Amino acid sequence: MSKTSGVCGAVAGGVIAIGLALGRDAAGQSAEPAGEMTRALVGEFERQFGSRDCTALLGCDLSTAEGRATFDEQHLRDRCVGYTRRAAELVARGVLQLA
Repeated sequence: MSKTSGVCGAVAGGVIAIGLALGRDAAGQSAEPAGEMTRALVGEFERQFGSRDCTALLGCDLSTAEGRATFDEQHLRDRCVGYTRRAAELVARGVLQLA
C-alpha cells in the first residue's frame, strides 16, 4: 500500500471492493457477508501466494530506498500486476456467487 511494506495493496483493494459491494447500508444490517468474503479472499490469497505481506511476496522492503531499487531492478511490478489481477478475480468471483 503505497510503499509502506505492509499488507499487499491488491489484498487491501480487494477488501475495499468487498466492503463496497457487500458492506452495510444501515447500522442494523449484518456485516457478516462482507466479513465472510474478506476472510475467504485473504485465506485464498495466502494459500496461492504464501503471504498477504508485501515484503514477503516481493522479497524486498518497499519502505526503504534499497527495496525500491530492488523492485525496479528486478522488474517486480510485473509480480504486483499478477497479484492485483488474481485478487480482483477472487473478489469478482465471490461477489458474483453471492448475487
